[in-house]
Amino acid sequence: MFYVRFDEIEKAKAPNTGISILLTLVNRDQRMATILSYDFELWLLKNEAATESEFISPLQRDLRQDDGGKFQNYQERKIGLLWHFTPRQIQRIQDQRAVGYLLSFDAG
Repeated sequence: MFYVRFDEIEKAKAPNTGISILLTLVNRDQRMATILSYDFELWLLKNEAATESEFISPLQRDLRQDDGGKFQNYQERKIGLLWHFTPRQIQRIQDQRAVGYLLSFDAG
């Protein structure tokens, strides 16, 4: 079973534009595992209880950090996700932050 740990958010490095979300994937199992497909999405929580959410955008993998999908047992690997945001998306998040709720992202 994999565990996803949030590390940090930073401005994407050239030649990319946008925001880079850095995560660590951890294989918590005693055997080798292979990830065949990566799909990451950014969602906005619409209330404090997290019972409603709003899809913001898909997140793209930063392939410069890609070294395959094979994980040895208990291996950790950093992954970068790029968010090429629009001004409307940023404004939507800022509006929701004024209410006091936070961003969330999901590894599916």
